[in-house]
Amino acid sequence: MDIPTRSAPQIYPAIIDNFPGTRLTTYSPRSFHDVTARLYRAIGFHPSWPSNSSSSDDVTTAAATAAIRPVPLWSDIMERGKRLQQMEKSVEQRRDIFREGVEAVLGPYGFMFFAEIDHGSWIQLFMPTSNDSGAEERKKPAVARQCKRIILGNPLIAITMLQHDLNAGLAVPVELLLVEQDEAEEEEGEGEKKSGTRILYQLPSALISRVNTNPDLREAAEKLDEKLESLVKHVAF
Repeated sequence: MDIPTRSAPQIYPAIIDNFPGTRLTTYSPRSFHDVTARLYRAIGFHPSWPSNSSSSDDVTTAAATAAIRPVPLWSDIMERGKRLQQMEKSVEQRRDIFREGVEAVLGPYGFMFFAEIDHGSWIQLFMPTSNDSGAEERKKPAVARQCKRIILGNPLIAITMLQHDLNAGLAVPVELLLVEQDEAEEEEGEGEKKSGTRILYQLPSALISRVNTNPDLREAAEKLDEKLESLVKHVAF
């Protein structure tokens, strides 16, 4: 009896673009919860806030941080865009309505909250922490106990790049990684121990304009670099 053989899947060639990226790390002396809260306040709004609050009061607990987590409104923005395309108005009128809707929910640094991935909620199952007990665990270095990846952006900024290259959509919206820095943790190559919070991100222009060298695209991406840098400085210090 012949045994049927399975044909090999068709492999389609892929275009490979190798380019150098740039990752920036900012060290903040503030606690993880305080940095997270400052970021929340800067990238959106919460129904309990009287406005886009810029309060500098320190936040020291997870519960207090969660209480001011912004409302993710990107799905509402997308639905608004779809509805506007069906309206019997001029293109200019529909753009103005969309722009007004976006601007109404932006934080003071020109970004809105999109989504959050809380790695800290599960990584402790696999990694030692400073609170672990047992002789074997005490031999291991403590690791960051909290780690959040936060996605933020602004469609009005994104379009300044997407209009030149839709591939820029791979890099917008942008994201920040917040990592709690344990007092006993020593950064590789740093030679010193720091407590507080690390804020990491990929430089947008490095991801967007090193393959497509269109000067207008690069200029738009570098403006995004500047806005993101201003946000990070505010959050960190």
